[in-house]
Amino acid sequence: MFNKHSLVEGAKNLSRSFWLSITAITVLAVSLSSVAIIIILRTSISHLLRQLDNNIEITIFLEPDLDEQTIAEIKRDLDRIPQIQSWRYVDNEEAKRELAQNADQADGFRNTLLSIDFEINLDYFLVKPDKVENYKVVYNLLTSEKYQPVFKRVLNKQDFIDRLQTLYYWTNIIGLIVVIVFSLIAILVMMNILKIAIYNYKSEIEIMRLVGATNSYIQGPFIAQGAYFALIANIIVLIIFVPLSNLVASYFTANVDAGKTDLLPEIYLSLGLMVFISVLVGVFTSFFSTQKYLQQ
Repeated sequence: MFNKHSLVEGAKNLSRSFWLSITAITVLAVSLSSVAIIIILRTSISHLLRQLDNNIEITIFLEPDLDEQTIAEIKRDLDRIPQIQSWRYVDNEEAKRELAQNADQADGFRNTLLSIDFEINLDYFLVKPDKVENYKVVYNLLTSEKYQPVFKRVLNKQDFIDRLQTLYYWTNIIGLIVVIVFSLIAILVMMNILKIAIYNYKSEIEIMRLVGATNSYIQGPFIAQGAYFALIANIIVLIIFVPLSNLVASYFTANVDAGKTDLLPEIYLSLGLMVFISVLVGVFTSFFSTQKYLQQ
């Protein structure tokens, strides 16, 4: 169906029906922009949630002057909790060294920091849940009455996780609604514009029929025209949203997901899928909107 005749004549139809083409491309570009925003937001949040599965930890600060036997009992308890993937114990001296390494100051200050005899206790555990969904379960276990005498403080990131999961949930719901609504609008606009285009070329179509042109020969340029509508709208959207995707990926890399750069390929893949599906929808919309007329 997409032979040379269809592609060439479809391109000519774009210029012959210039303002109709501009209208269709504009509506499609607005619709696809809404979809692209949802795609970028959803992909970024999904990526962050997966990284939380791998990286999120619960920090437990211990009461001072705990004996070795008590610490050993805590380690055995952590080993028995099935929702805990791993844990790490950091004693006072190691904690001072880590603090010194993270201090963004001169070497002289680091050396001074290491030499200080802290009166406070810096011993702590880093506990890693097996998945982000079990974070709350692990946190509740670690803050139970059993551990209150030995745990001075347990840092809680549950509010952040809850907000992120809520945002992800509503992004999916609202995103689905937005995609459906704007897809229907774009399809209806494209169908009506193609019907107008067919009506404008009514006399030419009748002449082609008289000389024996097949339905596919007549229909091909209009189907190609619908594909061109979607393709041009996608190019406009990508020109706008590819730089935005780079900014989003840079933000996550610098502030949330340091050292990992696989977010940008995920966004590009999602946007590429959007382009493929929208062009495919444009082709099928053009086919069905012209099929009814050609059967008359």
